[in-house]
Amino acid sequence: ISVRFKTAIKAWKTPIIALAFMIVCSIVISFAWPALVQRFKVAPNAQELEATYIQRNIDATKFAYGLNNVKKESYNATSKGKSGALSKEAESTAQIRLLDPQVTSPTFRQLQQSKQYYTFADTLSVDKYDIDGVSQDTVIAARELDLAGNDNRNWVNDHTVYTHGYGIVAAYGNKVTTDGQPQFMEYGIPAQGKLTKSQKYEPRIYFSPNAPEYSIVGSPKGTSPWEFDYPTGSQGALITFKGNGGPSLGNFFSKLLHAIRFESDQILFSDRVTSESQILYDRDPKTRVS
Repeated sequence: ISVRFKTAIKAWKTPIIALAFMIVCSIVISFAWPALVQRFKVAPNAQELEATYIQRNIDATKFAYGLNNVKKESYNATSKGKSGALSKEAESTAQIRLLDPQVTSPTFRQLQQSKQYYTFADTLSVDKYDIDGVSQDTVIAARELDLAGNDNRNWVNDHTVYTHGYGIVAAYGNKVTTDGQPQFMEYGIPAQGKLTKSQKYEPRIYFSPNAPEYSIVGSPKGTSPWEFDYPTGSQGALITFKGNGGPSLGNFFSKLLHAIRFESDQILFSDRVTSESQILYDRDPKTRVS
């Protein structure tokens, strides 16, 4: 049996070696050789070596679209415009927008974000406002609250202290500064500028796409405010919400329902939830009106 086994091994040895050699050659021919040719011959001389094949591809594409017999002719363009013709359109050309609302957001963040817990939309909005009696094209954005940028995260801060964004930032759509930056008409914290003077808008932003899932606002009369309004000094300005923006949490049943809804027992037990408290949620304006 041992002799027969050795004889069988010798008989299969040559075919096995031949098969292994074929596999190695197949790998070299299929992968290694083309890669070597591409790396050391074609890549350094791509323009010359591939020009013929690229031209064949172009010719075939023209033929496929029926463009192979197109005749080329030179066309000498002439203008019939008269000098000073655009002066009649001075009012229109002055309103040509120079700021692109789709790419200006990073500049707004750099110049007007102020703190990491504020943000602006990735794509800004455009609008028109009457400024000094003139309808002015405007690129505008709300300075929204963004809790992800707050280093002091806990339930109290997330839901009772940091409750709203602050102010809008607006720039002339058709003007820039000498170094190409937006020329702001409304800016800063506290808010200041043309819109603050003429529109007298409310700067606090409780409803926005980036607002927290819910905020608990309001406190009894005579209580010191604890809602953070905007950064100033060492502690920041504080305020108490005075509007009617959400359901009351003035009784235990309401607290219980909202504690279950938002899966938070803090709504039941926190001293920040008082008889005057309201809970604000569904805070994306599009969601609220849909």
